[in-house]
Amino acid sequence: MTTVSSAPVLLLRSGLRVANFSSPHPFHFVTGEVLAACDEDRCRHLTAIVLEEEIANVDLGIIDVKLSFELGEACRAEIEAMDADAGIDVILAPLMIVQAARAAGVGTKLRTVRTADRVTKEAFSNKFCL
Repeated sequence: MTTVSSAPVLLLRSGLRVANFSSPHPFHFVTGEVLAACDEDRCRHLTAIVLEEEIANVDLGIIDVKLSFELGEACRAEIEAMDADAGIDVILAPLMIVQAARAAGVGTKLRTVRTADRVTKEAFSNKFCL
């Protein structure tokens, strides 16, 4: 199995330790704190498996796509390792990763951010989505 770089972890002023699972973008919190972005290799390595079901929409002349997601072996292993890490309280991940992990019965620390402002993209530092 390929080893991935470590996840950025930030100790918030509140004492909560949050980690970035695989986002190439930093998380800016309303408190002014910033959780760093993951490096490109980590982002590419820790993606969900995307399953597509194409449905012809004859009325509109388009193809609708129904998406679902699964965890690959590397993704599952990293989630389990981070879940076991006592130095992490919350793991911030994309919603597709959180949903796939829940379906697989892993990732008790996984959350997505709760955006406080959709224009600035600032996130709450004390509210997270399951």
